[in-house]
Amino acid sequence: MTNSIKIFKLNYSGAFEEVPKENLVKSFNLFDILTFYIPDQKRLYIWIGKKASHSLKSHISKLRELITRDHPEFKILRNITVESGSEPQEFLEKISVSDVELHKHIRQLETKLLPIISEINRLKTEADKLFLSEEFGKAVHTAEKILNLSKEIDDESLGMDQINFINELKSRTKAKEILQEIEQDCIQVLEKFQQLIDNEDYKEAHHIVENLKQKYKDDYNILLIPKFQELVLKDENMLNHLRKKQDKLKRDLDDLEFKFNQFLKEGYLGKASNILNDIKKIIPELIEKSTSSKWNFLESSLVDAKKALINRSVKFSKDALNNLDKGKISEALELFEKIIGDLESSIE
Repeated sequence: MTNSIKIFKLNYSGAFEEVPKENLVKSFNLFDILTFYIPDQKRLYIWIGKKASHSLKSHISKLRELITRDHPEFKILRNITVESGSEPQEFLEKISVSDVELHKHIRQLETKLLPIISEINRLKTEADKLFLSEEFGKAVHTAEKILNLSKEIDDESLGMDQINFINELKSRTKAKEILQEIEQDCIQVLEKFQQLIDNEDYKEAHHIVENLKQKYKDDYNILLIPKFQELVLKDENMLNHLRKKQDKLKRDLDDLEFKFNQFLKEGYLGKASNILNDIKKIIPELIEKSTSSKWNFLESSLVDAKKALINRSVKFSKDALNNLDKGKISEALELFEKIIGDLESSIE
């Protein structure tokens, strides 16, 4: 066998575990699906055990995509499906396995399993149906029965197959529980949303939808849930209905901000303060959350301007008093007039 050939066993989640090349024949099992990547041919062989389950076989159509996702270095020109008992000679030669030896191994497995294989098949069919109907708890119980049977016949591969299956079922059970929790949250938020709309509290109605998005954004694609899709649609319809009013509020804010900056620049601090009060009255009417940093900056700018006015007035006062002490009456009066002018501007 070429050392560069890579062999993997498929598990129920669609992931792969590498199979050692030593004593390869024993890796073939009635219940497994094995893949063989042949680099010199850029070919992928997919070997299917005689008793491989339907849920495991469901991955076959996307095996090429799955394996190149995990191993992008593999260049696959062709993938070939091989049924147990119908292995082409070229395949056996490539993996250095004798057809006589392989078929003998498979027959031994079948003979070993003969007394209980009917029960295993029945249980595996039942487990598959439960898996497909998403009754994962019942499927775990059935898989545990198969696991116990695998111990009776000392079939380690079958046992590992069921352990992997059980782990996947438990993972899906947890995911299903989370999904049910999210769906319940969506139902509650939908009810609250409608109550807020009835009370015309549109801002809070929009915010509870946004909060729900934030709650699950790192753990689950909540947009896939029908109940949340319904909630988002209601929210979008509400926003569209209120869009004209919201757009006018935003234009008003832009106009007020421009006036505020003009008054601040010209020293009309009183007028700037009045404008800021008008801005503060409009902000709570905005439905979509906007960053408050801009409006906080305007307020701090006004505070800084007032501090600068006070400092300038104090300086002018000191300079004016010094001029009076020196008998420079006209210079002192000029400074006092500047102070009065600044103060008059600030309170207009």
